[in-house]
Amino acid sequence: MPEKINEYLALVCRQIRWKRALPDLRRELGTHLLEQRDACIEAGMTEDEAEAEDGEETFACPKCGYPLKVGMTECPNCHVGISFEEVEEENEE
Repeated sequence: MPEKINEYLALVCRQIRWKRALPDLRRELGTHLLEQRDACIEAGMTEDEAEAEDGEETFACPKCGYPLKVGMTECPNCHVGISFEEVEEENEE
């Protein structure tokens, strides 16, 4: 597995509390990331470009709007503490 993807997997896995699930989650996410990288290569990107297109989602600090990434615990700009939690979306009918 490419180093950049391994680093990202390590970052994500540090956020998982259920340690028994880690091997399966890591394998599944790693497979997905490799498939996405391969799709980028098939679309014409070089391997380096595809790995740089890592799909790492960014978020905005609720206080100052500074871009944040998964795994950060504090905004580097305004130093407000942050955590990442999945929020269920309500179906609008």
